[in-house]
Amino acid sequence: MEKYDMRQGLISNYVNSVLYSDGYLWLGTDKGLCRFNTIDKTITTYSSPMTISNVSYNSDACFQFHNGMFAWGTSDGIIILDPKTLNMQEPSGRIYIQDILLSGQSIRQYPDLLHKVPLDSISNITLNYQQKNVTIHILPLGNDSRAARFSWKMQGFDDDWSDLTDQRDINYTNLNPGTYQLSVRLYNHKLISERTLTIHITPPFWATWLFKIAYILFAGWLAYFLLRFYMNRLNQRYTEDKLRFFTNIAHDLRTALTLVKAPIDELNQTNSLSGHDREYLQLAAKQTERLTSVAKQLLDFQKVDTGKEQFEPVMADIVVLIGCRVSMFETMAAAKHITIAYYPDTETCLTAIDTNMMERVIDNLLSNAIKYSPEQSAVEVHFRSDEDKWRLKVVDRGIGISREAQRELFHEFYRSQNALSAQISGSGIGLFMARMLVELHNGKISVESEEGKGSTFEIIVPRCKNEEYKDTGKQISAPQDDLSNDCPTEDMRILVVEDNNDLRNFMIRPLAKHFSVETAADGVEAWEYIQQQIPDLIVSDIMMPRMDGLELCRLVKSTFETSHIPIILLTALSEKTDELRGLGLGADDYMTKPFDMKTLTQRIVSIIRNRRILGGRFIASGSMTEVEDSAGKSVNTLNDAFVKRAMEVVVQYLDDTEFSKDDFAREMGVSTSLLFKKMKALAGMSVVDFIRGVRMEHAMKLIRENRYSIGEIACMCGFSTIGYFSTTFKKHFGKSPSDFTG
Repeated sequence: MEKYDMRQGLISNYVNSVLYSDGYLWLGTDKGLCRFNTIDKTITTYSSPMTISNVSYNSDACFQFHNGMFAWGTSDGIIILDPKTLNMQEPSGRIYIQDILLSGQSIRQYPDLLHKVPLDSISNITLNYQQKNVTIHILPLGNDSRAARFSWKMQGFDDDWSDLTDQRDINYTNLNPGTYQLSVRLYNHKLISERTLTIHITPPFWATWLFKIAYILFAGWLAYFLLRFYMNRLNQRYTEDKLRFFTNIAHDLRTALTLVKAPIDELNQTNSLSGHDREYLQLAAKQTERLTSVAKQLLDFQKVDTGKEQFEPVMADIVVLIGCRVSMFETMAAAKHITIAYYPDTETCLTAIDTNMMERVIDNLLSNAIKYSPEQSAVEVHFRSDEDKWRLKVVDRGIGISREAQRELFHEFYRSQNALSAQISGSGIGLFMARMLVELHNGKISVESEEGKGSTFEIIVPRCKNEEYKDTGKQISAPQDDLSNDCPTEDMRILVVEDNNDLRNFMIRPLAKHFSVETAADGVEAWEYIQQQIPDLIVSDIMMPRMDGLELCRLVKSTFETSHIPIILLTALSEKTDELRGLGLGADDYMTKPFDMKTLTQRIVSIIRNRRILGGRFIASGSMTEVEDSAGKSVNTLNDAFVKRAMEVVVQYLDDTEFSKDDFAREMGVSTSLLFKKMKALAGMSVVDFIRGVRMEHAMKLIRENRYSIGEIACMCGFSTIGYFSTTFKKHFGKSPSDFTG
């Protein structure tokens, strides 16, 4: 059984009456009359102006006369008609677009979308991604629009055509960006019209291909940046590990060299050595100096490679500087029967250079030239200068360098792999350092060489004539005078803090000749001892386990009970920033390993002597601040506060003849022993001498005021008799009180 409804062309789905005639079924519906061909299954409707098409046919109200006429009962009465005489007009029409709504707003509110053409004439529209809800109002135009039905399909959105409907609104929501083609069909009893409308919805900028390409490029750049950042962090970590490695190597080398150098120096001071013994000692001393130079080279390389080398140019005569370095290598060259000659084109050439750096560059070139030259050969040093730059060439007749090796020669740790160089010891960092140091002068270094014929190294450096430089280098000289007998030190307790057992034990013997020596293996052990025993002076290494020397120095100088204790820091590092950090924490002196024990002893005695000299000066001034500022030392606020309080206490009890050191300690809030130690350290005198000194200074002030008698002044200053006062005054100032009264 087949089913027919409006989708096949019926004007209504409700058929109320049916008549048959000549192979046709005449169907009376609630919306008019139509004819169904039983043979070809076609449906014919009638145009709206006809009377039979504008009425509703009643149910089962129909009759066929003998002459073939039909009678129908309708909502408008009885209709009698002859089916053979009906005017069968073919339906016609087209689809009219009345309006298009974009998210509820008429397209007429967007003139730029219509391009100044009638709305019904457009065949395509372009919308943005926000105009994704589209409603199209359509109307049928034709001779029987009442029976018109529509069907549509959106290509890219719908899978099939919609059912036939008399609905006039086509609605689509949430359309994604893209291109769609809407096809609409108009039916009467058959398809009579079709039109299409292309709708293009543009994507947001972040969904465009251009943005996607830019995003991919940005993501690639970001990945590259992150990778570079990660690689830089790895390189930084590698550099830090390298710095730590060189620091540890330098510390171990310099500590060991101290243990070697110090016994050699001690033995050299004896007079019982034979000629051979002294010759052996000199050989050992020479090798010690060589090892010290190697350790220094390691530290220099570390500073250059990590960018910590401080460039300090000064105006210098480069001709004279080169001449001095050449002279120093004449002995080395003569030992191999090599002649070395210097050929400058001028007698003087002033330019701005870091003399220390340039000496290292020149020394490296000369040393290599002699090292890799055969005996009975020559090394030539040529110097040329003009207004803008100066050139230095070092020419040898040695083994030469291959072209492949020349490309890597100035790189870090590179050594040429020829037979001779493999037999000569070297680290492969000398020329790398030379290049770095020359580049700090904005210069360049190059090499020309041929295997078997020799090499020529050339450095070219800009000549600076109009710049003025000041040498900011800090010169620190150790005391060279012998230990004085006028500074007794046997009662001084020295604490040596050193983690190296051999060096710690060795330091005891030479120091014990002058002081009472105690030792500690690290900062923690030292701090425990200091809190209990309060030594008179501390000599501490910096690099130690558990607690280093800098932290120990900070603790000592920031604690009231220990702030007066002088500290000498020892280190294997030669970096100025480390020295300044130690001095900034309050250290009294700083020495670099390997050090001479005699120099260390002299430094200790010098600190003790200076403290005793300053004692009388700060009694007169009443403050450690003024005295230490004038002496160029850093001020410790704890020490200054202690001295000020001590002065106030003594002045408060100035006329008390019974005022004792026990009373003094009680007023200061410290024990008698701590008061003695702090006075000894800060003033270089006993408590009694301090009290007496304050009283004498006050007595001199009263005498000069010329307001009191000698007896009154003696009482005011805490003396029970005039005779004792006069004796003490004369001993202190060298004259009796009457000599100042006139």
